[in-house]
Amino acid sequence: MSWRAHPEDLRLLVRFLRSLRDWSQQELAAAAGLDPSSIARYETGHTVPKPKALERLTAAAGVPASLAEACLLPAIGAARAAAASAGAAEPAELETVAAELEQTLAGTRRSAAAAFLASLGEPGEPAEPWERSGPPAEEDRALAAELWQVLAPLAPGERRLLVEKSREYQTWALAERLCHESAEAASDDAGRAVELAELALRVAVLAPGERLWRLRLQGYCLGFLANARRVRNDERRAEEASARARRRWQEGQAGDPSGLLAEWRLLDLEASLRRSQRRFAEALDLSDRALAAAPRSAAARILVNKAVAFDHLGEAERAIATLRQAAPLVDGRREPRLVFALRFNLATNLCHLDRYSEAALLLPEVRQMAEALRKELDLVRVAWLEGRIAAGLGRPAAALAAFARVRGELLARGMAYDAALVTLELAALHAAAGRTAEVKELAHQTAQVFRAKGIHREARAALQLFRQAADQEALTAELARQLVAYFYRARHDPELAFAAVA
Repeated sequence: MSWRAHPEDLRLLVRFLRSLRDWSQQELAAAAGLDPSSIARYETGHTVPKPKALERLTAAAGVPASLAEACLLPAIGAARAAAASAGAAEPAELETVAAELEQTLAGTRRSAAAAFLASLGEPGEPAEPWERSGPPAEEDRALAAELWQVLAPLAPGERRLLVEKSREYQTWALAERLCHESAEAASDDAGRAVELAELALRVAVLAPGERLWRLRLQGYCLGFLANARRVRNDERRAEEASARARRRWQEGQAGDPSGLLAEWRLLDLEASLRRSQRRFAEALDLSDRALAAAPRSAAARILVNKAVAFDHLGEAERAIATLRQAAPLVDGRREPRLVFALRFNLATNLCHLDRYSEAALLLPEVRQMAEALRKELDLVRVAWLEGRIAAGLGRPAAALAAFARVRGELLARGMAYDAALVTLELAALHAAAGRTAEVKELAHQTAQVFRAKGIHREARAALQLFRQAADQEALTAELARQLVAYFYRARHDPELAFAAVA
């Protein structure tokens, strides 16, 4: 790092870093591995700290060096100039500028730089690229991995400021890495997935390179942004981003002759979007195209995604066959969450076919993997699966306890449709036990949740049937079970009508 700054600003930076920790000079020196006398010389201005010393000092204070150079030093200079113009007796005194600096640092950590960031325009807005020698190369990914290690622990505002102010972060490989991190975050935190995908797109806009290459890179990032918005249930904006992704990806095709950016990833992500839009034929076709373009190491991921489409179509047998095709292709050490998704989806589809004993055999491994991955929503879904298996195996007490716990977790997360499904499953158990009062109360709660969610016409008719049967104390366990199965499918098929089987 260059650390080009006024010597007075470097002096104040050292004092400010020490004030962040409320350390003495000796404590800061010990944490940074420096001689205590050197801190005194830096703070009095007798010695200007060298880059290596500054990197040690920032690391000791817990401030990334890139953030200190890109954000703190400019803030120090601005605050010092403001103090001087205000006629302060000692404009360089730390106390004079401390409030300004602390507000700047705390503001970025709370993402309070929103007004500044908004002035930069929408992600994807054209920008003049800076020049860099040499074409994009595979070796750039190693540097991107190091840059991500700096960005990962930062707050969103800090990440955005570093990307805007530091050219070392404006690389195609970092944009790609942010895309992949966004896809990983989507399984547990849709907001973080969107933030990282938007940041990836901004990096792609700022990155150097020929016009066609930059269009190709932006198309790639837009595909991941569409996926993140899909996960956040923002389907309108997901479709907008997907359309932009296709246009820019195709326009920039000649810009990536060596195929650095993987097209199969975009095909797989678009398949997920089409699945969520209930355009299943397109989703399955996209999955097949992704499989044809992907290396063998990526085939399992695509097959698991394809199996989800079969699940949503209500074709559990085909979903199971696809998952079993994927199983020998998964590298558990490299992709542990993919193994979890495969096993979890396999158990779920076995439940759809009432093969609860087979599903139960998978439960210990599925639970163990979820706990190791430490994704909260995964753990909630595993508890839901445990409840379904317990109900299917004739253990109603265990199922009731699991469903009640899961329902509370889903409501707390605002996942209304899922919460209503669990409520239906609770009602089915109470109906089987002849507890009509509980069934009526749960029917009322289910109706409230589904109305708030805004379900489609056919589902409303099925819900009305459920309410009437509950009110008339005529809801049988079999009818309740059929309604549960229907609402699982109806969330993915608005044309599906409920037909009770006698």
